[in-house]
Amino acid sequence: AKDRYGVWYCLVNTTTGQATGNPQPDTQFSSDASTPPEDASPGATILLSGFPGQGTTRYVLGPAAVTQSDVASATAGNENGSWTVNIRLTPQGAAKWDALVQQQFHAVIGVVENGKVISTPITLPTQSSFTSFGGQVQISGSFTQQQAKALARGL
Repeated sequence: AKDRYGVWYCLVNTTTGQATGNPQPDTQFSSDASTPPEDASPGATILLSGFPGQGTTRYVLGPAAVTQSDVASATAGNENGSWTVNIRLTPQGAAKWDALVQQQFHAVIGVVENGKVISTPITLPTQSSFTSFGGQVQISGSFTQQQAKALARGL
């Protein structure tokens, strides 16, 4: 299902944290041009290309619920051989993040840096119900050390 901002909800296996079904492309945007990176303001609804290596995937993203000013710190780390980005939010950022994740539970949320989608995590993939993040967020995936460090710097 798609909500009014284009967030796609996933069927998630909460044991493995993996999506068990991927949404199909929405053809209603196929003839629309992507938003130029310089026009991708936090308050706008935008259409952006996916990150490198994703082919023609594009994302419709609503106004940003959490912005760079909500991030207190972000660092790259290696846990069990996988690179992650660990984020500590400001108190205001923590409240905004929890509200967003509760609203978009088991949805793909786009992380945008300089007008480009750089990550699309599924929120709380191993949980069956929402729980607060307590101001601490971790983004994991198939990051290289360089990618994780670049993402942390960008946040």
